[in-house]
Amino acid sequence: MKKVFSYLLALTLLVSTMTVSMAAPVDVTDASQVQAVDVLMALGIVNGYEDGTYKPANPITRAEMAKMIVTALGYKNYADGTESTFTDMDGHWANGYVEVCAGKGILKGYEIAGTDKREFRPNNPITYDEAATVLLRALGYSDEVLTEGEWPLNYYIKAKNEGIFNNVNYAKTSANRGDIALMLYNSLALPIGVVEDGKYTPQVLSTSEEGKEVYETILTRLSAKKRGDFIVSGEENTKLYIRDKVASFCEVYENTESKEDILFMELSTSLKGKFSQDLKAFTTDEGAEWICKPSLTNTYGDKNIEVFYNGEKTELTGTDLKDISSKLVAKYKDMGDFKDMKFNIAAKVSGKTLLELYTISIWNPTKATLAEENVQEDIVKRMLLGAKFKMDDDGKIDINSFELLGVSSLGEIKAGDVVYVYEGKEYIRKIEVGTKELKDVEIDTVKSDLTELTTDKVAYKVSVKPAFYKDAYFPEAGDKVNMKLDYHRNIYWAEPASQYSKYALFKKFEVKDEATTLDLILAKGKNEKVDSLYTELSPSEIEYKLYPGLIRKATGQLYKVSYDNHDRVCRLEAAKETTAKLDEAREAWIFDKKEDVHVIELTEHLDLVEYTEDAFKFGKLGKEGEEPDFLPEVKMAKDLKYVRQNADKENLENNIYMLKTDIAFKGVFTSKTMKMKSLRLYDVDGDGVYEMVVYQVEAR
Repeated sequence: MKKVFSYLLALTLLVSTMTVSMAAPVDVTDASQVQAVDVLMALGIVNGYEDGTYKPANPITRAEMAKMIVTALGYKNYADGTESTFTDMDGHWANGYVEVCAGKGILKGYEIAGTDKREFRPNNPITYDEAATVLLRALGYSDEVLTEGEWPLNYYIKAKNEGIFNNVNYAKTSANRGDIALMLYNSLALPIGVVEDGKYTPQVLSTSEEGKEVYETILTRLSAKKRGDFIVSGEENTKLYIRDKVASFCEVYENTESKEDILFMELSTSLKGKFSQDLKAFTTDEGAEWICKPSLTNTYGDKNIEVFYNGEKTELTGTDLKDISSKLVAKYKDMGDFKDMKFNIAAKVSGKTLLELYTISIWNPTKATLAEENVQEDIVKRMLLGAKFKMDDDGKIDINSFELLGVSSLGEIKAGDVVYVYEGKEYIRKIEVGTKELKDVEIDTVKSDLTELTTDKVAYKVSVKPAFYKDAYFPEAGDKVNMKLDYHRNIYWAEPASQYSKYALFKKFEVKDEATTLDLILAKGKNEKVDSLYTELSPSEIEYKLYPGLIRKATGQLYKVSYDNHDRVCRLEAAKETTAKLDEAREAWIFDKKEDVHVIELTEHLDLVEYTEDAFKFGKLGKEGEEPDFLPEVKMAKDLKYVRQNADKENLENNIYMLKTDIAFKGVFTSKTMKMKSLRLYDVDGDGVYEMVVYQVEAR
């Protein structure tokens, strides 16, 4: 009589913030309670408060319990106009509900000493033992058949055996609203019966063609009729959220009036893992082993094992496990041998044996990355990592069309999160978000096949699609690293943790004996050669693999150079800290003719004051008649490079162009009074400017 079932409501899209939220009130956060409250609210058994909360931690009163039970049993209409038989119920809002419960023997009042009257005490909190008693009486049990001990032990034992206390924090105290919802939820599919001649008998509504008896339950009382047993495809006629039930074998109930599916009771057991090569065993991700046989098949429907890929049913089927395994290997060759393939399966089990196999599901992320700063802008555009969301009839994201794991809403996805997107033929079917980040942790051990790392005695597996390059850098024992974990708590991204940093010009790479050295020039021209963490790559591989977008023009640029805990260079970042004032520029990276490094970085407007064919002066023009505030004169090197970034093309297209080697400086500007913002000048060898970068130029 015990069945594990789930029933999830349609989610609601909050368009203003692009979030996905459950139907349960926002203050219900316990996963088990969320599902229970969702179901009971859908069935009209419980309600939230006007402020949108449910207050799951609040105690529940005897009057509130009476209303819930009467509603669940379908007796709500009988509660109207009923006169009270309790001395303390006249005028009370729950009077009718209490009288129905009293008439059915479900709730009893308290005798008033010395009289033949009773009081109900409607506002007293109900205890867990009292709630269990009420529920069992509602299901038809009585003291006559519950003979294991005295009350409340006899009712507690029965409730425990029937699963009414599953996931409930039982205590010898008053019960809270969250736990009462769970107890009611756990009772929905239990038979309602009667006690006759000292024996409890479930009430049979009908008998199926196979001879299976259909019992009366709270569900049937609330107009839920069984439609049949089906493998859920995700295309059912329902407003409910059922993405987490796709590919499961379920007993499906429909509303007899609307004909919509309103309940999916899972009959199969869901497991995730791998089959052995000989097909004799299935081992879960947790290491549990289930016995199976190559002839394992499905007795439902057309008796074929069905295959789902990224949450959508495929045309691939097999008569038994052996047949479907060969077809899967042929269809998905890139996944390797059958023993290497990881599946979600829906099966009928007994003990540790698979008796039937209904479906095999493959989940393969089509997009995987660290979310960027504009991730929310993309979601507003109905996209995520370039993949499309399915739209509903109102042109909004259909939040029933995909499963969201790791965060409770799309609006919670932020830059730096590890995001996996699973696409079907057209639309996103599942999103997994990893938000866990480990900073500056020391690696204890590394598995020989590079599939697992241990830090602080905790083992972490490496993602099947890691974002870091194993051939460039893979953490070694003793390294301090930063890591980001995916939804499955596997390592998706890792980099050496910077222990200290300094600023330098990056002059060149030197590769000798398969070791890569960086030739750096520090402030005031000091030269330093340091080993790179990445010792097995060529300069071009380092430049284009490890620092994409940062050092395409690395030579001569100013960088923030970071070092790991072994004093190796682990990161180059374009210097973002620029000086805002001319005087600060002179004091920082300033011209010093006795040194061989001359750099200026400015973010405020600077004027080209004078120039010749081989030299130029920059400064700030004062008022008319005043001398300009000059920077020292700079000679032009023969290999001058000029780079214009983010220039105002409308004003400058005809009078600024790129200079190549041996092209004179004269003619770059047609006016001596061009304003520049964010200028960088580099003189690496002391014989003139090596590179000039102008980030913004405006005509005066």
